[in-house]
Amino acid sequence: DLKPNTADFERLPLVKPTGFREYDARWLFPKEINLIGMQALGLALGALTAAPSLPRAEEQPKPPAVTQAAPGIKRTILQKFDVPGTNYETTYMKVEFEPNFKVDRHTHPGPEASYVLEGELTLVLDGQEPKLLQPGASTLFQPGIIHSGLVGPKGVVLLNTYVLEKGKPFLTKVDAAGVAIPADPPK
Repeated sequence: DLKPNTADFERLPLVKPTGFREYDARWLFPKEINLIGMQALGLALGALTAAPSLPRAEEQPKPPAVTQAAPGIKRTILQKFDVPGTNYETTYMKVEFEPNFKVDRHTHPGPEASYVLEGELTLVLDGQEPKLLQPGASTLFQPGIIHSGLVGPKGVVLLNTYVLEKGKPFLTKVDAAGVAIPADPPK
């Protein structure tokens, strides 16, 4: 049990219960290490490596290339596959928002990892201060976390990974009190 701000914490490498060792780069480059980004990458790679039985790319059915979720949002599904042995599926998508777009408060039924490719987004998680995300920044939300945002003046392009339970809605909009807003029927 290494405790922060102790001599042992500064001197000894952290060995996690999984047996993996956390090396000392966290002390040498504390500002350059993006732990959330590493978690997001780990989530994506973990889901991908857990799926060894996936057919080769040329054998996979092509999902719809682009969906216009709402005015101001364009989603391009890059890859979608089942997580073996579970009732979950992983979706990688490129999400493009128009400049100054207001992202309504919503949740997802599974974890979401986002990486900013271009532009800026001010992210708001309920109960936290707004956080400006710029190119190279990443974030990870656990299931059910209420979040919203405001897109910068040049728009924003995100690379998102979702691991969602099959049959659940992709997202649920919520009102100011955190109560789900009924979805519009599909068109």
